[in-house]
Amino acid sequence: VVRDRDGRRFLDEVDARGELAPRDVVARAVWRRTVEQGGEPVYLDATALGAAFLASRFPGLDTACRATGFDWSREPVPITPAAHYAMGGVVTDLDGRSSLPGLFAVGETARTGVHGANRLASNSLLEAAVFADRAVRAFAAPPPQVRNSGADTWRARPTEAAHGASTDASGVAHDAGSASTFRRDDLQAVMWEHVGLERDADGLAAASARLASWRAPVVRDRHSAEDRNLLDLARLTVAAAIARHESVGAHFRSDAPGSAYRSIPEQEAA
Repeated sequence: VVRDRDGRRFLDEVDARGELAPRDVVARAVWRRTVEQGGEPVYLDATALGAAFLASRFPGLDTACRATGFDWSREPVPITPAAHYAMGGVVTDLDGRSSLPGLFAVGETARTGVHGANRLASNSLLEAAVFADRAVRAFAAPPPQVRNSGADTWRARPTEAAHGASTDASGVAHDAGSASTFRRDDLQAVMWEHVGLERDADGLAAASARLASWRAPVVRDRHSAEDRNLLDLARLTVAAAIARHESVGAHFRSDAPGSAYRSIPEQEAA
């Protein structure tokens, strides 16, 4: 069970399912209580399960807890929300084909559309199994026209170096010469603060402006390539969050918490 600093269970106050509520609901509740407690964490209490069960059922967690000085069979351990799964990626058709001939994507790398706005527990394993099988079968087939890929809606933008200016994800152009470099820690801090578990118009606008003020690094090695990709991805994520005015799935807007959202097209794979 999850307890606050006073040892009280609180998740059942948020959802009747308590700790078994959807992950985004639990994560927001944990984050809110942490904020209410002035940054002091909430705790996972697994002491009722016993040391033998925890070690056999969760060997990785058991090792991690003990390595950091916690015996979770005897004491609660502090917890905090963290990114677990990306519902998005390389856009593919229902056989895993991308818009680039010969490139297939499967699993968390791909955006097949099967998860909708909020992945259910264990669906990622089923997705990987189904689409891996479909992709392997498609390897031997003639390459058809990519279906449902959305590839025609995307165009590569000119490089900043070639044109002296860049456009952020929300379409705001800025002078690349006046932009500043950034540190990955700063990027992560901006995304966590404004584009994390809860979002609102003011925070998203602040994130967009901050991201637009940064210049993408010149790619010299793997680290700089990752930084450049992270900045691009952050800008795109913020733009999508700004465009989606209502709450839907894991995209939760505190300025529109109970809003009805536009229907999301259904996609089936037979």
